[in-house]
Amino acid sequence: MFSKSLFFLALLYFGSISAHAMNADNTLGANDTVDNRLIEKLVDSATAQVLLSAPYKGFYEIKSKISANKVIFSKLQSKSAYPDERWAEVAKGLAQLVEFPAYRTGTRIDPQATAYVAFYDIEIEGLDASTFQHIPTSIDSAPNTMALLVIKHRSHGNAKETQFGQTVAPMQSDENLYFLKLAL
Repeated sequence: MFSKSLFFLALLYFGSISAHAMNADNTLGANDTVDNRLIEKLVDSATAQVLLSAPYKGFYEIKSKISANKVIFSKLQSKSAYPDERWAEVAKGLAQLVEFPAYRTGTRIDPQATAYVAFYDIEIEGLDASTFQHIPTSIDSAPNTMALLVIKHRSHGNAKETQFGQTVAPMQSDENLYFLKLAL
């Protein structure tokens, strides 16, 4: 009798812990994929706290490939997609709006870029949606979703179009953050 009640209490306890963890997973602050320091570095501390604690509707990590000295975001990391891959193509499309050169320097170390896209409700307390960049979609309605696009780019610092004999600088990191609004 005692072992059954102990088992029942343990089941309730671990069930409540896992339910709490599931609710906390859909914030950037709890997401292990995006470093919190990256968000804190790109915006002021008040905005960073709002972004790190606001629950998102969807999250996607998109890796890039380098082609013709340009970064092309093409590979969805499916293990980091939340809740599923229903907005994956939209996330890839948003990431592909950002273009920048990525020169190879002949060192066999290619430049790397990763895009993180989080979809939120348009009304997030503490953020002014009127300053977000509007992205038109095929849906004819007012924007109902805010997308946070974070680009993390690593390349050789002084890399230019490669020429024989050019020295290679150490890897440098460049990050950008964009607030977008769209209708989904």
